[in-house]
Amino acid sequence: MKCDSCGKENANVHMTSIVNGVKEEHHYCQQCANQKEQGTGSMFSSMFDDTFFNNQFFANVMYPQSTLGNSKLSACPQCGMTISAFNHQGRLGCDKCYEAFQQHLVPLIKRIQGSTSYEGRLPQRGAEDLKVEQTIKQLRNDLIQAVKQEQFERAAQIRDEIKSLEQSKVSN
Repeated sequence: MKCDSCGKENANVHMTSIVNGVKEEHHYCQQCANQKEQGTGSMFSSMFDDTFFNNQFFANVMYPQSTLGNSKLSACPQCGMTISAFNHQGRLGCDKCYEAFQQHLVPLIKRIQGSTSYEGRLPQRGAEDLKVEQTIKQLRNDLIQAVKQEQFERAAQIRDEIKSLEQSKVSN
């Protein structure tokens, strides 16, 4: 596709705007886009330079800085990735990064997903053990709440139910 402005170069900047329900698409080469930017002020500047995502995008947008701790101190022993590099790129370098940055990632995952463990749907067939594990996990949470609320009879019932489920799981 050729540039809408000069008609000579290939367009590599594509702008879509919707004003009062009317959609307009413009396609510019880099040079014409830069000229348009100079003519309109800095309207496009944040989109064309690398600082849009490089300026601690994940740290500033996805989660507060306080959850990161000191991001410059730790590095992955396998690939050398740092938390600062993760903020810059938005992805980890290798599988060992999850272990190396666990203290930084756990609060972020909790904040984004609400939990650090999978709590989604289970398969309809062949998931009996998973269902029992999920039930035990929920019962343990209920047990903690019952103890906190000093509902000791209820806590004893939950404890017995957990023991029963664990024994049935072992015997299968």
